[in-house]
Amino acid sequence: MTTDTHGTAERGRQLVADAIRSRGAQVSEIRRGNLVLLECRTGAQRIHLRVKTRTSGTWQGSTQDGHPDPVPSRPEVFWVFVDLERPSSPKYFIAPDEWMRRDIHRAHQSYLARHGGERAISKDSTHHAIEPRRVLQWKDRWDLFGL
Repeated sequence: MTTDTHGTAERGRQLVADAIRSRGAQVSEIRRGNLVLLECRTGAQRIHLRVKTRTSGTWQGSTQDGHPDPVPSRPEVFWVFVDLERPSSPKYFIAPDEWMRRDIHRAHQSYLARHGGERAISKDSTHHAIEPRRVLQWKDRWDLFGL
């Protein structure tokens, strides 16, 4: 079975946008090169959302997103992980950008330590799998940005 990753990503962004609008906020899409973000406005507050969507397995990220001590961003950024294993009842996990960047860095460093300091398969790859267990604590945390 072939998976359309662009379609899955678009579906996730649409679900997040709908969930935010249903909570009374405005949402628009912004593009930064290949990165598509959602911009959410609640009153005077403006935040950006990185949406990652999965239908099975792990969410896909990059080791380049990891950082041991990330600088806070303005506008504030959150990652929204959309779980579509059950398409009729999507699950949402909302994590602060700084926490996510530290988590990616920590997980990648742990991976390298287990593999002699190098990637096991492709040394040039920046692929980073984000397992669902890593974001469980952030389930339905719409409150983080006032929703």
